Amino acid sequence: MNHVLDRYSSIFPMDNKGIWTKVLKEMDHITEIRIRAGKPILIYQSQKEMSIDEEGNFIYVPEKGKKFTYQEIQKLLDFWCQDSRYAFQNEIKRGFLTIEGGHR
Repeated sequence: MNHVLDRYSSIFPMDNKGIWTKVLKEMDHITEIRIRAGKPILIYQSQKEMSIDEEGNFIYVPEKGKKFTYQEIQKLLDFWCQDSRYAFQNEIKRGFLTIEGGHR
């Protein structure tokens, strides 16, 4: 299990690692993570839609999931784009971002 954490741990900034630890353990089985400002985080795994709560626990009532603020989304974008959003502007316009390891 630690190899999964090691492989994916650089995907999320350190200040959010706590909420993402359980998600990182399941990354090999997760097909999509949707993060939108003011809306619950959506996680898709094996045709199931779920979210996470404020502590990073999986919940199966997505509308009760953790919501990121616009500022948190901006911070994530800066982290994923390595403070160079211009280089990723075409992907961002299409609504996704390919990050380290080829993850969208």
